[in-house]
Amino acid sequence: MPALAVLLAACGTNDTFPCRDASQCVLGGAAGRCEAVGWCSFPDASCSGGFRFGDYAPPEIAGTCVGPDGTVVLALTAAADAWIDSGKPGVAYGLSATLSADGDPAANILLRFDLGGVPAGARLLQATLQVTTTPDGALAQGSADVYVLRQAWAEGFRDDRVGSPNWTMRDDTTTWAGPGASAGARGDAPIATFAPSTASTRFAVPVPLATVASWVAMPALNDGLVLVLRDAGSAAAKIHAREAGDPNARPRLVVAYKP
Repeated sequence: MPALAVLLAACGTNDTFPCRDASQCVLGGAAGRCEAVGWCSFPDASCSGGFRFGDYAPPEIAGTCVGPDGTVVLALTAAADAWIDSGKPGVAYGLSATLSADGDPAANILLRFDLGGVPAGARLLQATLQVTTTPDGALAQGSADVYVLRQAWAEGFRDDRVGSPNWTMRDDTTTWAGPGASAGARGDAPIATFAPSTASTRFAVPVPLATVASWVAMPALNDGLVLVLRDAGSAAAKIHAREAGDPNARPRLVVAYKP
């Protein structure tokens, strides 16, 4: 029996098993291949490249498709998210299942993703922010600008209660350089703009590779993103948070790379 199959028979499903060659990638009679990243993939006609990483790859890539030329595609669910409201400047929404961005009174959305699953030195090919509007979350007018955050923040453990992060505070002891993660707390210009104008819809927003590359190379620089409405009047956009019941609706950063 191939080495991988023996190990899988003996261990629980929470383990991961790296491979050295294809002989270790046989599972349930299916012959797979050992990808350059050191994990097994198995045939899957639903993937454009014909292969999908197996269940015993790391959780960041297990079950994801392998690109046709060895490209790895990671779908990273937000590691932290919250929304902050100028109308309730001392109230925190770190555990909210819905994230709201409003025009007036202003409210902004904070997102952060863990890029630890992307190896240093990987050649990044594509990065896309995916957010899904709620059934009542369509933005009636205007658009949403995406900025890189330049200050760290803590998600906290409150929903619609006094706490942080909030419009004034980025954690329990530290204020934002600019209220609402504005000037000084974020980049000078947006890195992307989109209009979440339909409800119950997933929007895919390209993210500059240079932004993701900086997070991979220097994780301490990864403070995440802030979504800010522009020309929205009193309109609002609502998206599902990482606490949403449907995993597919949670905010994700999809990163494609070659090892």
